[in-house]
This record gives sequence, structure tokens and C-alpha cells, in this order.
Amino acid sequence: MFYCPNCGGKMIFDIPTQQMKCVYCGSQMPPETYDIKNEVDPSKYETNVYVCKNCGAELTSPDEQMVSFCSYCGSEAVLAGKIESENRPKEIIPFRITKKRCQELYKQKVGKALFLPKEMKDEQFLEQFRGIYIPYWSVGVEFPQFAQQMAYSETHLSGSKYQHDTYLLNLRADSHGRYLRDGSSSLDDTIADAIGDFSENVTSFKAAYLAGFYADRADVMPDKYVADVQKEAKDNAAKAISSEFSRRNMHYTTPSLNSLQLRKAGINPDQIRTTTLEETFQPVCRDYYSKLLPVWFLTWRNKDRVSYVVMNGETGSMYTELPVKKSSYLTFAGIIALVIFALMSLFLTVLPTTTLGITSILAFINLTVLTRELKKLMEKELHLNDIGSKEYNAANESLKKKDKSKYKAAKGAGVGCGTTVLIIAAYVGIRLLFDMIGSGGGVGDQYTFLTISAFATGILGVIQMIRGISKASHLKEKSMVMWPILNGLAILIAFLIAVWRPVNDWWYYGGAVICMIATLLPALKLIDVYNLMATRPLPSFFGREGANHALKD
Repeated sequence: MFYCPNCGGKMIFDIPTQQMKCVYCGSQMPPETYDIKNEVDPSKYETNVYVCKNCGAELTSPDEQMVSFCSYCGSEAVLAGKIESENRPKEIIPFRITKKRCQELYKQKVGKALFLPKEMKDEQFLEQFRGIYIPYWSVGVEFPQFAQQMAYSETHLSGSKYQHDTYLLNLRADSHGRYLRDGSSSLDDTIADAIGDFSENVTSFKAAYLAGFYADRADVMPDKYVADVQKEAKDNAAKAISSEFSRRNMHYTTPSLNSLQLRKAGINPDQIRTTTLEETFQPVCRDYYSKLLPVWFLTWRNKDRVSYVVMNGETGSMYTELPVKKSSYLTFAGIIALVIFALMSLFLTVLPTTTLGITSILAFINLTVLTRELKKLMEKELHLNDIGSKEYNAANESLKKKDKSKYKAAKGAGVGCGTTVLIIAAYVGIRLLFDMIGSGGGVGDQYTFLTISAFATGILGVIQMIRGISKASHLKEKSMVMWPILNGLAILIAFLIAVWRPVNDWWYYGGAVICMIATLLPALKLIDVYNLMATRPLPSFFGREGANHALKD
């Protein structure tokens, strides 16, 4: 703990003044005058480590205090504390957004969220915003200096004609940059990217900046991000050069595809590179060091799920996971549906064939949205976009094995489906042709709209159904597979009725009812899927490795 030299009271870092401030007498002093060092090892500093007994998350703070809730799993148990030596990061960005301002920005964000659970707008809940310093790695990237001959073509206006020139260009690269990656598995990489617009306005680390706040512990080594950083650096360099040459109306020429053009220009295609710009650049990660960056953290817990509100403590950028209260949403949707139904009944006369066509389109739209959300949920559950998580490698390997085993079956199924599509397309085309002949060359027949809509939704619906089943099969809740199947089968029933063309209208109304049921039930399930997307399973950080060995200068 930092003590006031005037009264002996507790000192904290005051965000508005960016000074150390005594909570009792109000005395202020620069943070640089306070620091904590380990007398045996200057590269470390003494701190209190608070461990959650429920999820294993670890927070550190130089202050001795009672921590009554966990910011990661939302449990309200008292966190156990112990004193340990922590590696000193090289740099830190102090908090510049106050807690009050953080709460105001959050209220502005959720002010128009009609279906948000009311407790997420409660003032007492907002008091749980906690300031946490997240460990990040600053990874240095360099492009080794080299000269590479590459062929380019340029088009320019010469007099009244356009002239095309092809020539060799000696391309040199000698640049460097730094990239940020979060060093804690507690913070999902998608969250880190959303709030990652930190500036370069850093200062040398002093433990005093932590007074009144907490810091997470690094447990992800920087070498885990090397491939990702190299790819980003390579893409950025290629985009910058491509943009410059596009501005000059110059274009990269692939020798294998443009050998004749190159030979006319007196250039031997065999003597130059055939790679793309992205393949040409090979960045190298030279060094890395650690820094602590400020984040405001708020956790909402509902049974075995949690959702996070995370704000950049320097710029105010915010990442929110906002669940929906299902009862409020259904009440609102029901009122809107009744109003639309009443208006359509008063002003429109809809044929049974048109009703079936419209409902099949609605079912297809719902299936498309459902498939998209299932894909997002799969990526979130399997941590496919979170390189720093311990589940990342296992999830990707599992997907590769499953995809490989399914490849042969999918290839055979693809040939069969392609043949079926061609047969159906030929049938529908002939049917439409006869419809047009029967209606005097027009397309006004009552079956035309149904035939076109049922054909389009039938073919595309099968594709979406297969995609939806594939995504849902990777989820923990296996019952999710039934919803794309239900939607897809209803669309196929509409298609079969359209092909059959029964005389009795009840077939069309019955098919429309099936499509509506198959639309409404998955639509209701979409709310659950959305809430799963807006929340996370309770985290578990037991067995975290490298927590006190990763932060090295």
C-alpha cells in the first residue's frame, strides 16, 4: 500500500489529475515519486495476488483490500489474497477515463436497448465497473532489407492515345513496426481487438499507477502470436505498396501469365519472381516487451452464463455483450405482428399460391439468419478467433480432423446434389415456359410466382440447411441441429406442393402454415441463440501456465 507522507493515509492514483492523491488529507504527489521494488531482484515488485476460488482468475494490486467479487465469473465470493513478487512490465498507459465517465458512456450505449434485462441498467450494478490493467505484448516486426526484381505494367496517356509500358522494378523493403497482442487468456482476442485503439502515449512503469486499481496476470507467451503478427504486418505492407502503385496506375504482372507481354518489352520472364506481393514480404519478429493497458470491466451473471462490458480506459472504446429479455421481446413482436396482420387483412387480397410463396421466402430468410448465427456461436464456443485461449489449438485441430473425414462424403454428395439441381432446374424452366405460353407470353399466371419462389428457396434452402447442420454439430448443445433441419424440411414441402400444383386450396394453406410454424419456432430459438452469443460459459482459469514467467523485458 502507498501511504501519504503527510498524514499516513492511503494514497491512490487520481485519474482527473493524473497524480497520487491521499483519500484523507487530499495531498497530491507525482506517481514517479512512488514505486515498489524487490530488494533482491529489481526486475520484480511486491504485490497482492487475489485468486477467485470459483474460476481461478487472478488479479494483482499493490493495495491491501477485501475483494468481494470476481470480474471474470461474476461470483460474489471474497477472493483469497497472498503476497507475491511480480515481473515488472516495461511500460504502462494510466487510466484517463474516470469511472463516472465510464458509467455515462455505458448508459448512452444501452439507453435505446428496449429488451435489455432491467438489472443491467441498475445504478447499483453499474457501481461494479472495475478498473483493471490488462497485460499486452508489444511485438516488434522488421522486414529484412532486400532488393527484388518484379515486373510491373503502367498505363498512361501519351498525346491522344493510351500507352502501355512493361518494365522491371527493383523493390526494396526496409521498415519496422510494433503490434499489440493481449497477454492474458482471461481477455478474449475479439474483445481485445474491439477496444485495442490504444495510443503510443505510454510512460515507464511505476507501481504507483496501480494504486486503487487491479492488474491481470500474463499467461500467454508472445511466441504464440508470431504467425498472426507476421501475417498482419505482411498484409499491411502489401496493401500499402499496392495502394501506391494503384495511385500511379501501375499493376503487378505475373510472368507465367504475361510472358508474351514481358518478352515484347525485352524482359526474360524466367529471371524474375512469380510470387505475389504478399508472398514476397517475409517479416521477422525481432523483439517483444510487456506493457499494462487500462480497461474498465463489468460482468453480468445469469445462472451459468456471463456477459461482459469492457471499455478502453484511455480512449473510451467499448465492447458490449447485451442479452435480450425474452418476455419483453415476444410481447413487442406479438403486437407488431397483430398490427401487420390487421392491415394486410383490410387492404390486401392474397391468393393461396401467393401465400405459400411468401411463407417459403420467410422460412428461407429465417434459415439464412439462423445459419449465420450458428456459425458465430460455433466460433465463439470453440474460441476459433481467440489465439490466446488454451482451447484455441485443440478446437482448430478438432475441426481439421472432422473436415478431413467429411471431405470424401461431401464430395460425393456435392456431385449428387449438383445433378439433382440440374434436373430440377430443367423441370422448372419447362414448367415456366408452358405457363408463359398458356398466359399468352406473359408471366401473370397465379402459379408463376409460387414456382419461381419455391424453386429458388428450395435449392438455396437445402444448401443453407446443410451449412446450418454442419455448424450446429460443433456446438455443445446438440439439439441445435434440429432447427435448421425443421426450417429446411418446411421449405422442401413448399417446393413439392409447388411442383404438384393440387387443385384444392387447402394444400397451399397447409403448406403455408407449416412454413410459418417452421419460421416462428426457429425464430424463437434465434433469441436463445442470440443470448448465447451475448453471453459466455463460466470461465475456468485453473491450471493457467506462465502467469509469473511471461512478463520479461
